[in-house]
Amino acid sequence: MKKNITVWTQDFKKFIESGAFYVDKTKQIEKLVNSTGGYYFLSRPRRFWKSLTLSTMKYLYLWQKKLFKWLYIEDKWDWETTNPVVYMSFAGYTDDQNIKKYMDRNLKVFINENWKIKEYKLKDFWWEYNLWFILTKIYEKTGKKSAVIVDEYDKWVLVNLTNVEEAEKMRKFFMSFYAWVKDNDSKIEIFMLTWLTKVLKMSVFSVLNNLKDLSFNSLWYDLMWYTWEEVKNNFAEEIEILREKKNLSDKQVKEKIKNYYNWFNFWNDDDTIFNPWNINNLFIEFEFSYYWADTWIPSAILNYIDRKRIDVKKLIERVNTWRLIVDETDFKLTDLNNINVAVLFTNAWYFTIKKSEDNLYFLWFPNKETESVMIKFFSKLILPEFDAAIIKEISDEMYEWIISEDKELLEEVFEKMIYEFMWETAYEWINKNPEWWLKTFIWMFLRINRIYYYPEVQNLKWRKDLVIPVNNKYYIVEAKVNESAKKAIEQINKLYLPQFTDWKEIVKVWINWDKENKKFDILIESEK
Repeated sequence: MKKNITVWTQDFKKFIESGAFYVDKTKQIEKLVNSTGGYYFLSRPRRFWKSLTLSTMKYLYLWQKKLFKWLYIEDKWDWETTNPVVYMSFAGYTDDQNIKKYMDRNLKVFINENWKIKEYKLKDFWWEYNLWFILTKIYEKTGKKSAVIVDEYDKWVLVNLTNVEEAEKMRKFFMSFYAWVKDNDSKIEIFMLTWLTKVLKMSVFSVLNNLKDLSFNSLWYDLMWYTWEEVKNNFAEEIEILREKKNLSDKQVKEKIKNYYNWFNFWNDDDTIFNPWNINNLFIEFEFSYYWADTWIPSAILNYIDRKRIDVKKLIERVNTWRLIVDETDFKLTDLNNINVAVLFTNAWYFTIKKSEDNLYFLWFPNKETESVMIKFFSKLILPEFDAAIIKEISDEMYEWIISEDKELLEEVFEKMIYEFMWETAYEWINKNPEWWLKTFIWMFLRINRIYYYPEVQNLKWRKDLVIPVNNKYYIVEAKVNESAKKAIEQINKLYLPQFTDWKEIVKVWINWDKENKKFDILIESEK
């Protein structure tokens, strides 16, 4: 069993020098850097080791051959040529930081000088916040093209999803920063950006519109990280230990690993991807747990749900009925105020694309872990904002459905009244006198619609809950809580009907609220 499986470092040099077990991805990296294009963008979820992959590329260009001993790329890379590396990570950026000061600290330039790597800061190569000037200064110093590597470029957008004005300022700043870059191939060896969210690619800036999007490209689906073949081949011993510990068959343990951690689809339906954070933790702890979900919930999504008052339960219902569908245009965002929330969750990889038809994408949970987070966390996080329009809607429907004498529809409207509009009412209020509480809201909704009625019609002995005179009829409404229909109808027949002799028809409406089973039962009888 391997004793050096780790999840704690994203720097390739530290990873290799610590003796940590590394699943060799240099074949995919070598194919990428030798392909045509040179300007790339790749979206992957958090904890997919984007940073480790970019760090691997950094050390390749800096000619650190000793780090790649025994790896696929060792005898295939030109170790006689080095390139300066402009490396910038926005992973640590938060909305309370000044972006220029953050870049001053975190934009680094690495140059191999006499077989030693020397690190420079932004201030050593700039006189404006403009990448073209930085690349020009580096070229003047070294005579070599630079490899430009930017990690989690969209972080500044994500932290400002609920502050569109600030996001727009940042967008303009970065448009200026990247201006003219695409017209200066003579200074750039490769340009590689990774983002968390594919959806934001179209909205951030126009000056880098020559980026080739690898996110859903089947040629690069396995650039980051484990395929099932890689899991089986590299962790065979660990799978066997897990099988014995959990007393499972070989088939059962493999299916369980897949169900918990697989099915991220990056446009290869036959070979979906595992999150390496989960797999490595699984074979460190040998327990099926939700390692990825437990590390962090994206604050950008939480803030957006809160601001837009997103009802996540409805999203989940649509997933489970194959009705959560987006099209290609939903991914091409131009307005931060109008993000399709299903696409936002897809880009955070709580949903994945299950299948596609005619540019329509059917979304599904990638695995048990993401499904659990959606159901147990997101669906309970934010309650839908109160909508005043529901008052008029309930009022209209209540009157219309009483008059139509459709008991099924009337049951629906009362359930909507209690469980959509009034469900936050304090428990004590309802239970002190639930029947009066119920009748009060029936009266209120009818009065909102200016329905003429008599509440609590009394004589010397009895009082009727509600009488509605309309269309030459009397609608006698009796509202009860946890009582029987027979008792209510007997009460109307015996005590109330003798008082009505001047109208052609009496419609008896009995309404019972079954609090324990959370439903309404309606009985309607007509008598001429």
